[in-house]
Amino acid sequence: LFMNMINTITNRRNSINGRRYGDDPTIMAYNLVNEARCQGCQPQIIGQWVNDMCTFLKKRAPNTLVGLGYEGFFDLSDSEEERALNPGIGGSTWAAEEGQSWARHSKLKCIDFASIHVWPDNWQPKTVTFMRQYIQSHIDMAARSFNKPFLLEEFGKIVEDRSTFSERNKYFAAAFDLAEQNARQGKLAGSLFWHWYDRGVGLTSKYGIHSDESTWSLVTKHVDAMNAITGARQSCSVK
Repeated sequence: LFMNMINTITNRRNSINGRRYGDDPTIMAYNLVNEARCQGCQPQIIGQWVNDMCTFLKKRAPNTLVGLGYEGFFDLSDSEEERALNPGIGGSTWAAEEGQSWARHSKLKCIDFASIHVWPDNWQPKTVTFMRQYIQSHIDMAARSFNKPFLLEEFGKIVEDRSTFSERNKYFAAAFDLAEQNARQGKLAGSLFWHWYDRGVGLTSKYGIHSDESTWSLVTKHVDAMNAITGARQSCSVK
């Protein structure tokens, strides 16, 4: 079933440039699976699946990057130092029982870059300090052990005050600041937040960001900073 989905996606034609998705350079990367789960499984189970599906995908999109799509959890069989980075308070081990082994699976040859998803609202502890620690510890591990680019692939914050967005702004400012610091050191390649809505759309979303909200100014400032750090082009053309 999953292979059929990969075939469907990679064989679709881009309606603008006519290219097959598997050959389209406007597609930077595929997130292999979003936040994979195999509760109670040994990490080898997901690891083998990741390797098999990634290899299958690479044959159909050989020039497109592939990432895991994990939050970044460590398994019970990983080291105590690694497990200490997992979310959870009061001795909770739930994150270590999801089948992920972030370091092991990120090191698979087929996976092109390291990435994490960060959701303090869902995990506990729900603090800016924990979010910063979680992001930085994974960046440091990737820089030390993987020799692969690191992408802060997904993070967000539930809106608690729609009059000022002050609480969300604290989280976004902290995440962007950390991303920029590490980008300057060559340890982070990019960052993505969840998620952008056009004005008047998704007004009931807990995580949606609109361009007429104060958080948006943090986004545009961060974009300018990252472009300056990386020397990225403001636009590109595909021939």
